Amino acid sequence: MKYEYQIKKLLAIFIASTLVTVIITPLRGIDLGINATIFSSFAGLIGYFIFTNYICKHYGRKIPPKYILLAILLGISVLQVPIRIIDLRGTIWSLPDFIVHLSGIIGGYIYYLKKWTLKKPLYTLLPYIV
Repeated sequence: MKYEYQIKKLLAIFIASTLVTVIITPLRGIDLGINATIFSSFAGLIGYFIFTNYICKHYGRKIPPKYILLAILLGISVLQVPIRIIDLRGTIWSLPDFIVHLSGIIGGYIYYLKKWTLKKPLYTLLPYIV
């Protein structure tokens, strides 16, 4: 019964991560006076950081955090990786965007594991932004 709960929640996390990708991806087309890819990258970094940290805090006691991380990474990769495999040359310009989004996920996971307070997110995000 315990594993059934974990599998259902991991599937929900996977789907939620895929939906976050679907929501963030169109931001590449919005021009707010700055480069749209930079805006999308920054929004994805912050969005995935918060999403990963929230999901880990919410389910981390019931589901091993490494499985949560895997579900989130698979959720973003299910849409991004096949497109890059099919047409890498056509999508190479948005590869940095994908890498920054992955950095947001890893940053949120590390933030959760270190059990940092709200005072320390800058120390986690700063290396990725610079």
